[in-house]
Amino acid sequence: MSIEKCWAIAGLLVPLTAGCLQVQAHTTYDVKQSAAKVNVRLEHVITVDPNRMPEIITPVPTSVSSVLPQSTPIPTNGSAPAVSYCKPYIAGSVSWNRNGILALGITAGQGKSGCPTSGAIQIFSVSFVTEPRLRRTLHTANNPVKSIDFSHSGQLAAVEGDQEVRIYDDQSFAHLETLSNSTKPIQTLVYSHDGTLLAFGGGVIQGSTVKGEVMVYRVKDPITHLYTLDDKSNGASVLAFNKDSTQLAIAGITTRASVYNTTSSDLLQSVFFPAEIRGIDYSDDDDQLVIVGANEFVRVFSMKAGSGSRYTLDYLLPVGDGVTRVAYNRGGTEFAVGVFDGTVRIFDTNDLSASPQILPYVSRAKVLDLAFSPDGTKLAVSWNDGKVSIYRVSKKATVENDANYLTPASLPLAMLFAAFLGGVLLPR
Repeated sequence: MSIEKCWAIAGLLVPLTAGCLQVQAHTTYDVKQSAAKVNVRLEHVITVDPNRMPEIITPVPTSVSSVLPQSTPIPTNGSAPAVSYCKPYIAGSVSWNRNGILALGITAGQGKSGCPTSGAIQIFSVSFVTEPRLRRTLHTANNPVKSIDFSHSGQLAAVEGDQEVRIYDDQSFAHLETLSNSTKPIQTLVYSHDGTLLAFGGGVIQGSTVKGEVMVYRVKDPITHLYTLDDKSNGASVLAFNKDSTQLAIAGITTRASVYNTTSSDLLQSVFFPAEIRGIDYSDDDDQLVIVGANEFVRVFSMKAGSGSRYTLDYLLPVGDGVTRVAYNRGGTEFAVGVFDGTVRIFDTNDLSASPQILPYVSRAKVLDLAFSPDGTKLAVSWNDGKVSIYRVSKKATVENDANYLTPASLPLAMLFAAFLGGVLLPR
């Protein structure tokens, strides 16, 4: 064998050996170690079907846990609807209650003769021991359910139709109250984290003008309309209270998010986004405000010392496509975003420079909504193919490592090893 051939073979061994050592580097601790990361595993997939019969018989108790004692509960049942729902079925909204019960806000039908648009709310018991079990279906006649949210004080609220919000008890699911004095089509609603406030609203585009409206209620002793935020330059497709319920962020339809003081209803700040806003949420300590939308960057705003309680842009996190929703977990250590490409990405708020965990979905369906359970152990993700995925979320120590990075310490070793092999192949 000629010396030229031997050195050529040795030269080929350098990248080969380096590649082998690179694989080894991914599983060793020669790179920085993060404090804690989440381990996320798919546990269940629910196929949305409002015609499905309940699997758990839940009697209506004689007393309910409502914070609206003046209302007379109207018993509901889990019977099949009088008229069958027609496809497609999608859960456009998901929410967990304090006991780990999952509610799905469902829209069904095609909006045409023979298959009208309708809706329902389905209540599931979810555990990691058995498959999710349907406890109850609340039939909402011809009204699609656009948005749902559990409060921490014993209620479930739902946007049913264009201008009606219905409130249910979160244990018996008896109907407690109907709020229907909005002058604009309602798109979304949210409870404050202490369960004392309920905000809902929407908006319409009339020519070149956007007319938005958000109504804020106190939901205790008795339910009371506090004020209406009439935002003539912005709609309201997404809402979020901060964790101490002193701020309400409103966004959607246009490219501006408005932050209001919940006591005075004064505008505190306007935050601009380069595309239509699809999701907004606060961290638990209120130090971060995340805004996502029809843009390939997740924007993280931070409230820093000396900022005068104003949020300033701190991070631009590329995801390569538009984003539909964002949700923080309890504690604010991670937030999840649903991306147009069908993936869910989970960011570590302690290290936003690190790559997010990516949860792929085989059908590449678009994420409609996502929510962490109150205890942080479950993540529900709704897709536009009629499926809802339930993930188990737990903590584990992990290693930060770039899959395309060969550590400096391993490169000389690779060259030395290749040179040794090359030397063995040289003629003597």
